[in-house]
Amino acid sequence: AAGETTTKWTNITAHPTKPLVLVSDSSGVSTQCRYPSTPAGQQLIPHWTTAPWLNSLSSVHEGSPIDLALTKPWDAPKVRPLSKPYPDMVAQLWQGNPDIQAIADLSSIVTDRKLLDRHLRYVIWFALLGWASNFVEIPWRDGAHDTRKPSPFPLWLSQQFNMRAIWPRFGLYGNVFRVPDEGAAKQSFRSTSVAVNFDPPWTWPAGPPMELFHSPPPAWYDPWGYNRPGDFVTDQPSPTYLDPFCFDGQLKLPQRPVTLDGSFKGRSWAVFVDKDPAEPNTLIVLTDEERQRTTFQLLPPKPLRLTFDAGNHTFQQEVTTLGSNSKLVIGPPAVGFNLARTIQTAWCVVSPDSVSARLRRLVTYDSKTSGVPWDKFVEANKARYGPSGAGKTWKIEICPLPDAALPEVVLDGYVL
Repeated sequence: AAGETTTKWTNITAHPTKPLVLVSDSSGVSTQCRYPSTPAGQQLIPHWTTAPWLNSLSSVHEGSPIDLALTKPWDAPKVRPLSKPYPDMVAQLWQGNPDIQAIADLSSIVTDRKLLDRHLRYVIWFALLGWASNFVEIPWRDGAHDTRKPSPFPLWLSQQFNMRAIWPRFGLYGNVFRVPDEGAAKQSFRSTSVAVNFDPPWTWPAGPPMELFHSPPPAWYDPWGYNRPGDFVTDQPSPTYLDPFCFDGQLKLPQRPVTLDGSFKGRSWAVFVDKDPAEPNTLIVLTDEERQRTTFQLLPPKPLRLTFDAGNHTFQQEVTTLGSNSKLVIGPPAVGFNLARTIQTAWCVVSPDSVSARLRRLVTYDSKTSGVPWDKFVEANKARYGPSGAGKTWKIEICPLPDAALPEVVLDGYVL
């Protein structure tokens, strides 16, 4: 049907002892993933993906669609403007405020004695956490019977702008945000220089999985998906006054998807090369029938990049090729150890000759026999399997194949 794809999953192999899985599809693409346990359940984190045609892809034609897509200078995503319930938030602090003095107390300890949005967000943040009396520097007020009590201003501030209603979106204490040291937080409140994880403390304690990045992620990585490129993530969360806005606008993730088209005639296999080592590798066998080559790659369980050099229009891979030969592998390889368990060997069923080479020999004049093998085959089998009567069709369902067309099958071992 229109719009359907012919590419389907054909093989999923899990390592017997390690949280690794090999996934392959009908186009020959193989992917190795780790499936760590997360609070949300199981998820696949890819280490690498390799396609048969990528093995021979080294450069692209300058000006081609792929080249234009990969060399396009993407603008850095712009930081979303802060969403405010009112254009001037400070002006809203007077009406209904149960502790007007709190505004003066806070203004007296900040630069230029001027409260900014980041100061109000700080107060709201810790009021919603219930720790305003510790982190917000407002002197305690006199209570009944010579008692002292915290200022009601922080809680009133959070209620004034209905921040409690949007709090569940961010209330993931211990998973997404952390509470900074009290002294450091108070110093940041007073300072003109604010740390990127201060406004408010959005640091992800465990950090995102390193497998998602080719280099360490920035300290202000946003686990909620804010400030992502709008042309890539169209379902942006609705803006609120508590959104993180301490970004520098240079977020490079995620990269826009680019379709790389390639052609390949052949087969590929991906198998774990061992059963229980510290880091099980994967053997990739690529048999290219058009180029008459079989290539062997040994890939580790870690992220491997395929980068594009826009200057010279070439691809650069971190994949290491063990070697190649002209024999065509015709079945999935089997990998085993010798008795001493010191050498790994990949056993492959191979055919020294390709189909096209055998067909060429079948129609090529043989000086030793003074004839063409195909002509001799036809002459020897025409009476028995050829057309009968007025017919023109051979009995191909029972006719044997010429000996010269039959493949030679050999079991080869390759030391890894």
